[in-house]
Parts: sequence; structure tokens; C-alpha cells
Amino acid sequence: TFLDGGDAALEKYFFAFVESHSVSIGPSFWSRSGHGFSLRYFGGYQRFAELVRTGFAHTLSAGEEFRLTETLSLAIAQSASLTQAGRAYDRFGFSLGTFVSWAPHPRWVLAARGTLQYEDYHDSMGYFADAGRRVDWPYVAQGEVEFALGDGFSLGAFGGVSGRVSSIETLDYDKWEAG
Repeated sequence: TFLDGGDAALEKYFFAFVESHSVSIGPSFWSRSGHGFSLRYFGGYQRFAELVRTGFAHTLSAGEEFRLTETLSLAIAQSASLTQAGRAYDRFGFSLGTFVSWAPHPRWVLAARGTLQYEDYHDSMGYFADAGRRVDWPYVAQGEVEFALGDGFSLGAFGGVSGRVSSIETLDYDKWEAG
């Protein structure tokens, strides 16, 4: 992924995003029984106009998919990450995610997914004055229903919540989505 932005923000203290370059590589293996395993490395560089958050991100992840029955599958993924972005945004983290898919009929698929992440900013002060930012817990939970229309097309609905629980109270949020 290569995304190049423009000049710094027009507003004096606005934290403008300027550019991001990243790569994700790794193998996936599948068996005839429907069992799958993947290993991924993600490396990225982001540059922001205010420079404090500029840095490198590294993530190593592994995932497995299991076909529990002919119509039910389960995927589990784990990752470990390290971001080097100046004292204010240096962090390491771990995540655990799952995805369950059930097809009670050849045209219908019901799915649920969830991810919980741990981010440790190890005493980052940054922009938070006296408040030291220690730990954030980003999360996602979502459910969806899909109906196959045929020839690779499907129609679906989803709903869920994502958010963050942070040691800095003003960074806590919940975002509800449906579509």
C-alpha cells in the first residue's frame, strides 16, 4: 500500500496525515478437510505533518481456520505488534480475534466476529500533560447475514460495535455501525 498525502494542514495545530507506506507478506496453507493456517508479517511507515507520530509499525500474526462441520467454520487469529513512533506513540501490543461462520442453507450465511487488542504505551506522556498514557484496549464485535444471489454476488446486512477503553478517559469511545 502506498498513500501519499499533500502538504501540512492549513490549520496551525491540526494533526494532518501526510503519507503511509506498508507491506503485508506471508504464506497460507490449506488442507482438503478445510483446515487452513496463515502466517503474516506487516511492516509500515507513516509520516504525519506534526512529526511526533511519524514512525514504523511491525506486526506478526498467525491464524487458523477450522471446518467444524460441513456448514460451520471457525477462524482464530493472534498477533503481536511493535510501533516505533517517538516517545509519545511508541507502543507494543497483542490481539486475539475470532470469526464464526454458519451456512444453514447453501444461499444463507450467518457470521459473527470479534477482536480484542491490548496496546501498552509504556509511560507515554505525549500530548496528555500530567496524564501518562499506559494501556488501551481497542475492540470490535460484529454480526452479519448474507444471502447469495448467484454468480459471485450476495446481499447482506451487518451490525456491530467497535471502540477503545483507554487509561486516558477522553480517548474512550464506542462506535455503533449497521449497514
